[in-house]
Amino acid sequence: MSNNNSIATYISTFLSAILLGINLYCKNNDLGGLAQKHASAAVDLWNIRESYLSLLTDINSETIEIEQVIIKRDELQNKLKDIYKGAPRTIAKAYDNASQALKQNEEMTFSNEEINILLPEKLRK
Repeated sequence: MSNNNSIATYISTFLSAILLGINLYCKNNDLGGLAQKHASAAVDLWNIRESYLSLLTDINSETIEIEQVIIKRDELQNKLKDIYKGAPRTIAKAYDNASQALKQNEEMTFSNEEINILLPEKLRK
């Protein structure tokens, strides 16, 4: 009996230590808030992309003067800077995984044909 109790004590101590580590990590890192910040940055970046696409459409349709283009471009660059400034940073391992996915697996890369499909007809090659 004593041997079984001893093993149970070691197992419960080990599991308690693991749970303590998890609790401390979660307490010090607001994972839900971090995920929300990433999602918010992604939405903001999508909006910037769409604004650039609209600007390209306006340029192509010649409905905007060059001075207005420069002003709008500068505004978008400043908005983009603010988004990146407020966006949460990532850890090195996540960055390495994303780099590998983009470079080696060519995830989220587009061929010229795929890009043409995304663009308005007047901007297609």
